[in-house]
Amino acid sequence: MSNHTHMVLFIDESTANAWSTQEVLEHWHQLFKGTLLTRQYCRGELVADYLQETLANTVDEYRNRLMDISCFMRLLNESIARQANQEDNCTGRFWEGRFQSQALLDESALASCMAYVDLNPV
Repeated sequence: MSNHTHMVLFIDESTANAWSTQEVLEHWHQLFKGTLLTRQYCRGELVADYLQETLANTVDEYRNRLMDISCFMRLLNESIARQANQEDNCTGRFWEGRFQSQALLDESALASCMAYVDLNPV
């Protein structure tokens, strides 16, 4: 398929919610640079008391973004679009529109969807 992708995603909220501050920041820093404060925390440096609330709010925001399918798709599509535009020496939108998603609420829906994805070309 030259114009779209199919994926089956599972968001494990209970696992992500159980991550420590360090784990959230390590996951985030694999994707992004983070802030001076989050990098300072990950290096094991002392974070001032007045910055603790800011750090906690940042970690909550990062945790939510790491579990957000919209955020994931935006990052995935952006990187593919940048690469394709660079290869074609052009600019502008690569994807026709936003992603579409469908909740799979039972085992038969999951099996049907996985078979559909498996039978389509990569």
